[in-house]
Amino acid sequence: AFARLRPPDLEEVGLFSSLRTMLAGWEVPCDVRLTLETTLPEAAIPQAIALDLYRIVQEAVTNAMRHGTPNEVRVALSPAEGGVCLVVQDDGGGAVRTGGSGHGVLGIRERVAALGGQLDMRGTGRGVRVQVTLPCEGKVRAA
Repeated sequence: AFARLRPPDLEEVGLFSSLRTMLAGWEVPCDVRLTLETTLPEAAIPQAIALDLYRIVQEAVTNAMRHGTPNEVRVALSPAEGGVCLVVQDDGGGAVRTGGSGHGVLGIRERVAALGGQLDMRGTGRGVRVQVTLPCEGKVRAA
């Protein structure tokens, strides 16, 4: 059962390709445009946090679909001071409930805390923006 928790191709094809596959899986049934933007080399993301990043994106996109009706969801990975910055932004009608304690939000919160990262979730007036910054060993530079 544990093997099923891990995306099947994360180690073989890498995080970016796995994320694109996951996002593509939402597009047709939900009629939503999902994009992945990366401004850092994939090799800069330690394998140790790749699965966590995948799961955070999965939770954030699931929340966007469940609580809003977005036309577009943008996922962006970029270098941050001493780590990696992930932003998932949608233009749906969902809102951030103060202290949001749904399973998805809780999962993201716990994962980020366990990794010593920072989480910022806020409504933008047109959807929700989830920003996660995770520290990682070594310097992460832009591609």
